[in-house]
Amino acid sequence: MVYYQLSGESAENLQLMEKIDRLHLDDPSAGSRRMYKYLRRSTGKKIGRERVRRLMRGRGVETDLKLCVISKNSQVVV
Repeated sequence: MVYYQLSGESAENLQLMEKIDRLHLDDPSAGSRRMYKYLRRSTGKKIGRERVRRLMRGRGVETDLKLCVISKNSQVVV
């Protein structure tokens, strides 16, 4: 027994996901904050960062940037 049926993604969200894929190929280090800015500039629409983050997670897009933490002794810890 199913409580409710999932509605799936809207056509607008699917278009945004495709645009996220293309932008990710151009800039693989872009996270949700930078991707959000790219999408707002290219579409001219108000798109929330949390929405972009959710769509990126749904599409499996992750940044390829390795984060390094520099300690007080100037040693790089990866």
